[in-house]
Amino acid sequence: MLQQFVNEGGQLLDDWQPTTLVAALTARGQRDVVWRGTAGKGMDLRALHYQKAGRDFYLLVNEGETLLAGDLALAGGGLLERWEPLTGSTQPWPSQQHNGYTHTSIQLERRQSLVLMVDPTGVPDSTATGFPDPGAMLQEVQGPWQVTDAEGNLLSLPCTGDWAQMAGWETFAGTLTYHTEFTLATDVTAAPLFLDLGTVGDIADLWINGQHVGCCAWSPYCFRIDAFCQSGVNTLAIHVTNSIANHYEGLQLPSGLMGPVVLRRGE
Repeated sequence: MLQQFVNEGGQLLDDWQPTTLVAALTARGQRDVVWRGTAGKGMDLRALHYQKAGRDFYLLVNEGETLLAGDLALAGGGLLERWEPLTGSTQPWPSQQHNGYTHTSIQLERRQSLVLMVDPTGVPDSTATGFPDPGAMLQEVQGPWQVTDAEGNLLSLPCTGDWAQMAGWETFAGTLTYHTEFTLATDVTAAPLFLDLGTVGDIADLWINGQHVGCCAWSPYCFRIDAFCQSGVNTLAIHVTNSIANHYEGLQLPSGLMGPVVLRRGE
């Protein structure tokens, strides 16, 4: 079977060592993805290269527990776009062409994924800009908080805290909503702004001023919110859904909004 693979154009690497594998593979052909990260472990980056309709698609996933950030080179050249798998949004992404590669920079949080698309019929967009990242803490959202159930009934639960540690709530599985308000100055709403929910168990669905911001099922629970905020008072509602294992298996996994909840400037 291996000989048939070789006869049909496949390349067989039958003499290698773990310490020399990357170099040996590179010598056999051009690498599709070259990672030169400055943060995180390169072994945590998973890449899938797919070609369709004359374009190159690169699915990139951070399978590690820490941030991945740095420079990336993709085989081929042309217009580069960033596609967001969770939202379906697309936008031109800053890049440079050099030695048959498209060079760019990315940042992937824990469990985050993205798709980079290279269109060889296009040219790099010189006006493309990247995303701001969450930076220094601006203020903590301290409440007062209220918690309600699915019917809107007010509950006597810690805000913030782990409801699975509260008497009578050890095996509850479902969705509770955390309500509060926060105030912003005019100059704050004119710049990139993020809301960091801290520790959550397990899924957070965020609403600000009656508008849906987004949903996150793993850390970091951080949302860009400046498009939904206004100067003055802003209303905040966070629907938190915990693990059903608490109900079926009595595991008492951490549940609820544990925070701290803070506003961060974009950088």
